[in-house]
Amino acid sequence: MPPICVSPRRYQPIRRLRCALVLVLCAMFCQGQAPKTPVIAPPRPIANFTDIAEQAGLTIENVFGGVNTKKYIIETTGTGVAIFDYDNDGWPDIFIVNGTKLEGFPSGKSPSNHL
Repeated sequence: MPPICVSPRRYQPIRRLRCALVLVLCAMFCQGQAPKTPVIAPPRPIANFTDIAEQAGLTIENVFGGVNTKKYIIETTGTGVAIFDYDNDGWPDIFIVNGTKLEGFPSGKSPSNHL
């Protein structure tokens, strides 16, 4: 029996239909699936600070300009702090330089520096 020759043109519509069907199935399968991003835990803090100033005896009021507003540029710069062993006891001592207001304070109420 001689082999039957079939024209390749005859199967082109079927191939196109198969390709279209595969594309439709892929689109239906992939629809609504967002790429999953891995859940990353937040980084641990480098340091953890606790405010113990009052327990350590740091209870002064630090003044630099007005409480709610700063009228002049010099009032916005703040004050200073030095930490050193003043009395040679092996513990660091804190020297706090206090500021003032340009309007001044009543007699005897002005802030002072503290060690």
